[in-house]
Amino acid sequence: YYILQKVCMDIRKWIDEGLEPVRISVNFSRKDLADRELPDNINHIILESGVDKELIEVEVTETVDDVEHGILADFINRLHELGIMTAIDDFGSGYSSLSTLREFEVHTLKIDRSFINTDDFSWKDEIILMNIITMAKQLGIEVLTEGVEREDQLSFVNNAGCDVIQGYFYSKPIPEKEFRLLLSEDSISPDHLKPSPERKFNIRELSDESSLSFYLFNYCIGGASIVSYDGERLELVLSNRSLFNDLSGRQSLA
Repeated sequence: YYILQKVCMDIRKWIDEGLEPVRISVNFSRKDLADRELPDNINHIILESGVDKELIEVEVTETVDDVEHGILADFINRLHELGIMTAIDDFGSGYSSLSTLREFEVHTLKIDRSFINTDDFSWKDEIILMNIITMAKQLGIEVLTEGVEREDQLSFVNNAGCDVIQGYFYSKPIPEKEFRLLLSEDSISPDHLKPSPERKFNIRELSDESSLSFYLFNYCIGGASIVSYDGERLELVLSNRSLFNDLSGRQSLA
């Protein structure tokens, strides 16, 4: 339990120094989960330190088989009962990811870097990531994407609606002393920590079959049209395929 104890001590020290701490994840291995008393021991260490439970997140990796899956579910759900937040690391690379969303009382999903570890993002990649994020958010789960190292990866996960981004694009692992400086009010964030500008929408994307916008507009919503109005005249600009199919069906019935 050394790492957890050290994290609690550091957070306590930052608070005593007048700094505003952030939530810290502490990783536990699959071997650790064999200890049935692990959740209660984690709870005892946090309570003893006097640190708010919201500042600690217990991180575990997705499992690879049924037995480990059951043990992990019991561990996470017990921590949830104790008011301790949990995170699933490398989500999407392990066993039965969708079952994880249904069965685990988890606070954060850390999406595996394999989802963005490519030089050429396709509309399929974005749809998969967007749907994972949408499902998680609807279940009240925070989503973090790991391994962001490039500007195009940052733009990709931002467009997909990710809550939190982790990777070398922002910072490599740093010593505690340097991290404490980042927590201080006098620290200056580098330019790349500033929020990225909002993505401007181009209506041409709705006619480009290679774009995600085309797919969403034509296949993921009902009949829809885009119109323009200049104050006097209403003009049809574009209709999607669902509307065209609806109108064609009605005409044939008539």
